[in-house]
Amino acid sequence: MKKVLLFPIALILMLGAIGASFAFFEDTETSTGNMFIAGTLDLDCVVSIPAEYTNCPGKVTVNESANGLNDYVVFSNLAPGDYGKIVWTLTNIGSIDGILDVLYQGINDYDGVKSELEIAIEGTGITETTPGELNDNMTLDTAYFLNNVQQPYTWHGTMAVCTPTWTHADSFPKTLPAGLNYRIEWSWSIPSGVGDIIQGDSFVLNFTMSLTQ
Repeated sequence: MKKVLLFPIALILMLGAIGASFAFFEDTETSTGNMFIAGTLDLDCVVSIPAEYTNCPGKVTVNESANGLNDYVVFSNLAPGDYGKIVWTLTNIGSIDGILDVLYQGINDYDGVKSELEIAIEGTGITETTPGELNDNMTLDTAYFLNNVQQPYTWHGTMAVCTPTWTHADSFPKTLPAGLNYRIEWSWSIPSGVGDIIQGDSFVLNFTMSLTQ
């Protein structure tokens, strides 16, 4: 009788031991602090005038803004035979590659102050606001450098092409990688044989430089 009663108890204990021997592997890893930061697209423009490339010091000055984004150049008392160079350095100071485009726009082309010699050439019909001839007689040569490497495209002509608008279709838009710069060099001159027709004339040239994705 005792043997019959002990058998079920022993069987139950054995099955319990077998069941307790089974378990699943387990491994837990975490990824915390995942951060998403947007990049930046930022174009910086600095204008400079190399002193060694001019014969008219003091006639061309750079007006600088606090952050270098709106620098502009002012010419004064220009005369036949004057020449010089202006350099625009456009740098992508952001973290994203961009597409650089440049638009040149000539405005306010005026005869300005009239001298007797200019009136003798053009006639008495000219006024301060009739189109002047200075932009027609300023010769312009352009060269382009991507991170100090000269690009194959160059241009030669007069400032007259800047009126009313002018774009370098063969050169822009161009890719400007983050951290690199695109340098535009303008070599300008007024031929010595122009004469009195440009006396008192003036014009304004605007640059619009855009950097997009």
